[in-house]
Amino acid sequence: MKQCLTNYSGIGLYFSKGLFPYYLIVVSYLLVLFSEPMPPMPGVVELLAGMCLVLGCVLLLKDVKKLNERDYQWLLFSMLAGELLVIYPGIVGLLNGVDSHNIARDLFPMLFLVILAPLIAYSADGDNRKKIVRIMLAGVLCVGAISPVEFLIEMRTEFGSMSGLSNAFDLTYRDPSSIQVPSSGDVARLAAPSAPSAPSAPSAPSAPSAPSATSATTSVPKNTFSVRALHIFEPAVIFAAIYCGCLFFITFLRREVIQACIYAAVVAVALYGLSMLRLRAPVGLFVISQLIFISYLAYKTNNVKKQLGIAALVLLVCLIVTIVFRDLIGGLILKNHLVGTNGKFEEWSAVYATLNGDWKKPLMGIGWGSEFVPIYQSQSVRFTHSLFSFVLLKAGMLGLFLLVAVYARLMARLIGCLRVNVWEHEQLAIFLAATSVLVIGFAFQPTYKMLGFSVIVALLLTLPINPNDDQKRATGC
Repeated sequence: MKQCLTNYSGIGLYFSKGLFPYYLIVVSYLLVLFSEPMPPMPGVVELLAGMCLVLGCVLLLKDVKKLNERDYQWLLFSMLAGELLVIYPGIVGLLNGVDSHNIARDLFPMLFLVILAPLIAYSADGDNRKKIVRIMLAGVLCVGAISPVEFLIEMRTEFGSMSGLSNAFDLTYRDPSSIQVPSSGDVARLAAPSAPSAPSAPSAPSAPSAPSATSATTSVPKNTFSVRALHIFEPAVIFAAIYCGCLFFITFLRREVIQACIYAAVVAVALYGLSMLRLRAPVGLFVISQLIFISYLAYKTNNVKKQLGIAALVLLVCLIVTIVFRDLIGGLILKNHLVGTNGKFEEWSAVYATLNGDWKKPLMGIGWGSEFVPIYQSQSVRFTHSLFSFVLLKAGMLGLFLLVAVYARLMARLIGCLRVNVWEHEQLAIFLAATSVLVIGFAFQPTYKMLGFSVIVALLLTLPINPNDDQKRATGC
């Protein structure tokens, strides 16, 4: 217990020429705090972030020849598969008459995922790997701690109070055909019995969409909620919540009160924002991750008194959370009752229906930037709520094969390390937080389109798990 935080505790700073590219990438990521989430057109901040990102990748590519021959060959294979996955769906989109702007909005997130993340993971050598993890971890935690604060400030400005936001959001789920959360000025009108409503759909999407051309012609005022809400969808938010939740138990049991209070504050703000939007997947994964971490903590603690102390602390936290956040918990239950799976199965059916036809669509997809109409709404959209269905829709079976090819060696290396690992508590916290981000992006929310998703993927694949020398030679960890 005394050595729980030996490898990563404290976010240290390292300055050397070899680490400069990683600092550039982290700085590029930090600039999302000053940018509008998923802006329709790039501005000065986005251009600056892009420049830092490109320069960081170029510097990493200059050093890849320093890798051992096996890793160098796998990196070349991964880059080739990634380039194919980026290029050919773009060509398919152009042949289908898709606007180049829409193609770019699909293409850039895939560049992050199939080029940036593998490049970071392969280029992190053994000597600098722990330092690289600490640099990237610092950036992710910074974005994860600040983004929910931005969200809460902007939502309070938009709705006048957080209770106004909560009431408006619950009204939306009582009328699933309303895919846009109303602003505070619309809540009373929508709650009135005479308020007109469109025909209901089977379910509502996970994230409110931007106002459509149809809704713009109605009497409902333009609402910027869907754009501002993306701050809380940032993958670093749930990462920081899970990571800090795990470290809260460690620091509290070690009686490091100040650190425990800081971690608790980060968790409380993040969960408050996630619960306000009734985001069940992040909240549920947070609970599951904490239970796994606490179970591991108790298992590794042979002292019965400490085990009883852990159990008492868990019960106390559960009691406080139930009392303080009972309304938010009720909102999550209400959403589950109203929308069920929230259109996820219907979305997969729509993807299948779109690809069903000639052999070209199932094999090569409909191309980057192309739109389809999910069953749960009448509007066409460019994305799905799952990375699997997104790649299948846009790039077909060939695209899924190339995505697996990009990460085949990295995943085999990670699994090999996990099989012979020597777990430390903070490493487990990082692993639980990062895998939760992957589960959300792969199955529940389109967070895979954000830079933070790819940065966290790279962080997970770079994470060392402390094998001994013989295991290191056998697994390549």
